[in-house]
Amino acid sequence: MKPGGFAQFRQITPSGNLPQAKSQHALGIFLPLGQESAVSSQRLIIPAPSHQPPATKPAPACARRREFMAGLLGAALGTFVPSGAEGQEKSARHAGRRLDFRISPDFKDAPLENIEAVLRSAAETMWPHCPQVNWQCPGFLITKSKDFPVTAFDRAVDGRIIIGLATGSTYWAQYAFQFAHEFVHALAGHSNDATARKPWLQQKLANQWLEEALCEAGSLFALRAMEKSWAKDPPYPQWRDFAPRLGEYAQERITAAAALLDSRSFIDWFHAEEKSLRETPVQREKNLVVAAELLPLFEKTPQGWETTAFYHEGARDPQAPLVVRFEQWHTALPENHRPFLRTLAAKFGAVVS
Repeated sequence: MKPGGFAQFRQITPSGNLPQAKSQHALGIFLPLGQESAVSSQRLIIPAPSHQPPATKPAPACARRREFMAGLLGAALGTFVPSGAEGQEKSARHAGRRLDFRISPDFKDAPLENIEAVLRSAAETMWPHCPQVNWQCPGFLITKSKDFPVTAFDRAVDGRIIIGLATGSTYWAQYAFQFAHEFVHALAGHSNDATARKPWLQQKLANQWLEEALCEAGSLFALRAMEKSWAKDPPYPQWRDFAPRLGEYAQERITAAAALLDSRSFIDWFHAEEKSLRETPVQREKNLVVAAELLPLFEKTPQGWETTAFYHEGARDPQAPLVVRFEQWHTALPENHRPFLRTLAAKFGAVVS
């Protein structure tokens, strides 16, 4: 599996197929045309788990319960919406909170409803902690990517956020790992009013590695959270026994990150590697080291995931020193999230006030 991320396309076909990308944003790193080789040289091989649950056709009981409750809520919201501008605003806000998936039929070796159940499970580890965020679009279009996971910069013809996954069969841990990573990119690049971000995100940004690490942390976070939730209430009862494999999949990555530190403290390692990261943001092993360091912060305060929706807001300086980038992000945040960001910045020796 190669790294992937935001990409720009001339057209997204109604079937969900992705034409040839004209430029790529490797796992969230926007790259100008002509720099794709820097991405393709960074390979990330994550083997499929040795054990995987079978595809499951019947609708799970928990899914039926969720659908029933969602139907009741939807009926209430749809039928008894207040009139006037206030009603329209509330209706739009509720619509923007939906996690709606359209899965491409290119995934031929697993039932699409199973794939959706895994992706929804991954998203729901973070989405409930982001109440101030909404999608100004119908939802997600999930396509099959040949080489690497990718989030399209432009939307589908119906406005959906396009995420390509480079996995298949019933490798649910891979689906979850890849989608959680791309979901954080969607929070940073597509949530709320994303229109003003487009010119900014098309530049080469010196701190692009930070978003990449946040997304890698999202993958680890989702797998570990899913391990707990699937042990109690999996999408399908037959999948309960697979819950430990999700945690093992994440732990393999965390163990690899610890080995890369080679007994150094994180801050010493970072000071030695920051220049390299600013020059070449997509370095999978180094991104992983940062992600493993940030993971405990998000597990202690999962509301911190909402800060990623404000990552590209506020003042913008593409070559800003890291402490300035943190200050710009800090200023753009709602007051309740600023203490979390100050704690995160301190991991890098940055003092933000």
